[in-house]
Amino acid sequence: METNCMTKKESLCFLDECNKRKYFIFGVERFICNKEGKTPDINGIADFSSLVITEVELSIIAAQSFLSEYGDNLFERFVITYQEPIEGRLN
Repeated sequence: METNCMTKKESLCFLDECNKRKYFIFGVERFICNKEGKTPDINGIADFSSLVITEVELSIIAAQSFLSEYGDNLFERFVITYQEPIEGRLN
């Protein structure tokens, strides 16, 4: 699953919720959103898909660390790719 574009503050709150719900974070992408549109930051991509999906806490710590590198640009937004725990899914 993928979130909508969020601010850094919203992203950090989302990661806190993911930690509580044990959602695995696959990655984070940074975008610059302004009147010209949404531009991806090619250097602002973090991929955690090489982690084992049971390493939820490690994926969240890695995402938080990635986000700590940003926050200066008022136009930056982040999209987080995540997965709910298999046992937590509804049929």
